[in-house]
Amino acid sequence: MPLEFSSVDILIVEDEKELSDSMRMLLEAKGYRVEIASTG
Repeated sequence: MPLEFSSVDILIVEDEKELSDSMRMLLEAKGYRVEIASTG
């Protein structure tokens, strides 16, 4: 029986702002909720 998720949260840990912003845009366009941390 497959699992179904109503939403998926993704945490991006990346200190390069342009890269993390690009990743966020791509993932949000696919329906994911995204948070970014610039430091660990």
